Amino acid sequence: MTLSGAGEIFDAVLFRPEDEALLQRLEDEEVFARLVRRHMASSGGRAPEPRPRAAGMIAAAAATPAGKAARDRAVAGDLEPLAALVETESPSNLSPELAHHVAVHFGRVARSVPESAFDVAVTAHERSLAAWLTLGAEARYLARLMTEIRGDEGGPSGPASGAAAGERFAVERIDEVAWIAESAAPTLGRAGAAALAALSRVPAICERLPSERLARRARARAESRRAQAIDLALEPVREAVAEATTRDLPPRERGERLVKAILVWAWAGHDALVEHFVVEQLVPIAWEVYRASQWEVLRALLAPFVPCVDSLAARIERDPIGGVAYAATCGDVLMFEAEAETTLDRQIAIAERLLRVCPTHRNGRLVLAAYLCDKATRIADQPFIGDAAAREADALVDRAEALYPASKSLEAARAAIARARAMYRPPLFWRPGS
Repeated sequence: MTLSGAGEIFDAVLFRPEDEALLQRLEDEEVFARLVRRHMASSGGRAPEPRPRAAGMIAAAAATPAGKAARDRAVAGDLEPLAALVETESPSNLSPELAHHVAVHFGRVARSVPESAFDVAVTAHERSLAAWLTLGAEARYLARLMTEIRGDEGGPSGPASGAAAGERFAVERIDEVAWIAESAAPTLGRAGAAALAALSRVPAICERLPSERLARRARARAESRRAQAIDLALEPVREAVAEATTRDLPPRERGERLVKAILVWAWAGHDALVEHFVVEQLVPIAWEVYRASQWEVLRALLAPFVPCVDSLAARIERDPIGGVAYAATCGDVLMFEAEAETTLDRQIAIAERLLRVCPTHRNGRLVLAAYLCDKATRIADQPFIGDAAAREADALVDRAEALYPASKSLEAARAAIARARAMYRPPLFWRPGS
């Protein structure tokens, strides 16, 4: 017998099936540890110690021919095919067992990364929720799993109740992400901001779900819990402004307290709910300053809120029907911005936008009519104006009259144009055949 033949017999005797299973398990654990490091690599944080049982994700991936090939390449050193498999945007293509592992794995990654790793946390939350909701749409796997965990007692009594329990369990995973956001609301922590951003992506996840019923439930839950977290973050600002109002503090001090809402706005990813809160709180403060004609104070009051108000105005311009509830209030703030401006062209530009946001805004139409008359008067009062300039001034006044027929500026503007025509008619207004 040759030495090599003896070695083969030796290996066959000593390397039993249980040894092969142990080797595969150790390889799976090593591959999983590398996968965890990959998903944590860009976070700047330390990867959590992988749990041996979590390596079952690698075994679950290897249950299909494509997954086994990816697993074998990972053992050989090439992690890319396996990473692409578990990072898929369509968890419905995965087996329920693998989708379950993916959901748990990315949920743990999202909770383990440092707060500075915002994008990593958002992506991990999103992948985890996508996998959970995919399992909820399939329903049978989660129902069976819950029955096995709880035993027959208290388990689903039939396919319909089992499917409902599976859907309910999947939707409740949204609550876990929302809890992270709510816990961070008092300090506006970045982990909470990442959780809010992930919740905002639930509607996109739902578009890929085969169950419309589950999609509706998931969208509603994500929207409700997101609003709850944002409201929790705004509560201290609301209380501070209310307390300042009760004490009758000057508008400047009430505005300074409201400025903290801009921090919440940034934390919440420039959410419309914060923009609604800002304009609602800002309008009564600004009216007080506006009525007192304190233009410098008004400019200082409005300045920190301009980006927030611009964002809300853009939303309403894109979706006038959806934004109708806040169009008038947003228009009020735009009117204050226009009145506080120092140049006529900027005043007109802001007032024009005001009427795009709220076409029926009475004060907006009034101030824009006055601005247009002012511009017409300035044109007419220039020396040596020509016919084209006079017609431009006429058009401005005509539009002003259409916007607000009762404007007190109309008469003065028309008089200025008439003076200009009378003074410079020959030859500047001469036309052939006249």
